[in-house]
Amino acid sequence: MNQITEKFSIKRRSFIFLLLLTFAAKSTLLSGQSDTFENKDPEVEKSKYAFGAIPVFAFDADLGLKYGAVLNFFDYGDRLNMPAYDQYLYFRFTNTTKGSLTLQSVLESETIFSKAKVIAEASFLRDKNLDFFGFNGMNSVYNAGFRQPENPDFINKFYYSHKRSLLRLHLDLHHNIIERKLRLLTGYTYKNYKIDPIGPPLENETVNSPAPELPATLFDQYNEWGIIPENEKNGGSIHMLTLGLVYDTRKELNYSKDGIWVEAAMLIAPGFLNEQSFSRFVFTYRHHEGILQDKIIFSLRLSSQHKISGRIPFYELPVFYDSRLSQDGVGGAFNLRGAFRNRIVADGFLLGNFETKFKLLEFTLFKQSFYTSFSVFYDIAQVTQAYKADLSRVPEALRPKYFNDNKQQLHHTLGPGFYIVFNQNNVITVNYGFSTNPQDGIGGLYIGSSLLF
Repeated sequence: MNQITEKFSIKRRSFIFLLLLTFAAKSTLLSGQSDTFENKDPEVEKSKYAFGAIPVFAFDADLGLKYGAVLNFFDYGDRLNMPAYDQYLYFRFTNTTKGSLTLQSVLESETIFSKAKVIAEASFLRDKNLDFFGFNGMNSVYNAGFRQPENPDFINKFYYSHKRSLLRLHLDLHHNIIERKLRLLTGYTYKNYKIDPIGPPLENETVNSPAPELPATLFDQYNEWGIIPENEKNGGSIHMLTLGLVYDTRKELNYSKDGIWVEAAMLIAPGFLNEQSFSRFVFTYRHHEGILQDKIIFSLRLSSQHKISGRIPFYELPVFYDSRLSQDGVGGAFNLRGAFRNRIVADGFLLGNFETKFKLLEFTLFKQSFYTSFSVFYDIAQVTQAYKADLSRVPEALRPKYFNDNKQQLHHTLGPGFYIVFNQNNVITVNYGFSTNPQDGIGGLYIGSSLLF
């Protein structure tokens, strides 16, 4: 209880500071952009390019304070459809107080090919403290005392963690079938994972296990028990091919008020490119509907992500696929708000996000148009395809402490949100998720600059 109280107190004190800091950083950039777009100098008006630099200040309950910068380059072509662009390139450099480093570049282009959109990504992601709670959601028992120093069961503050470095290279082509509404998706992704147990300086934290014969982290124990295969425990490389369809009728891409966005895709890691082959099928449906002149907006996302064949390496399991940009999950800021990041890891799962936004205020500030919205959300997830873990080497006396055979049930989180939207394409988001089950998490605050879906 003390840990929960302390955590909430810290978030409460930092909430307004972080929100204002994010707002100030974004407003500074947008003032600069406004000057660029509205400059009456003929030479400036003829320029098809724009550049912006955004300081990043955000907060994530799982990652801590996020800081860094984003550099944006826009190609507006003939400038007739501004603020829509023909090409967009961004570079993201961020770090967090819990050791999550992101170096990322993304290119979107409608002009490289005449009838296809190109999305290319190069990312290096390093987590010194990646959440690891085992497999199959509620079938893996979470013991908060293992990482609470004041608890007699305390083992290690970072008991539910390991290190991960990920290099990801990604290229997608969205081929127009019916204009830009219906597209054929083809793509290739290369991933190289490097997995390590928690080590210096984190391992210098106090370790006071009541069972000295046990390793200091759950990841170490899974390796000792053979639950994680020997050929996977240090990471590996994956070559992934993508084939699918995307249907998208949205008018606004960043803060959608109406429209449907559906994607169905096969993700295939073929045997001739990989040490072990596997495939997944992903179907995601998103729908936005505004009423009363968009003063109220209903939004939902339903996603089914399941293994079709083969064996998925353990390090590739905690991935929530999105044709725009995949995220860690399930659990945390991008899919199950209020649950621990990666709390639900399995071969297959269902996810639902339901949200209602209520427009509050509209105003102009720094020559920019703003409006604010209050929201309520409800997120659910369920394991529908279990990861087959070999528990034969787990001592019988310890099994009830770490595993159970309970039937899978829905994981629920819910909470309020707040949005600041300016110039239609820029969004500051604030969400606080409450978990209905302490096994899933203790709730969390998330402040960022992008919507969930």
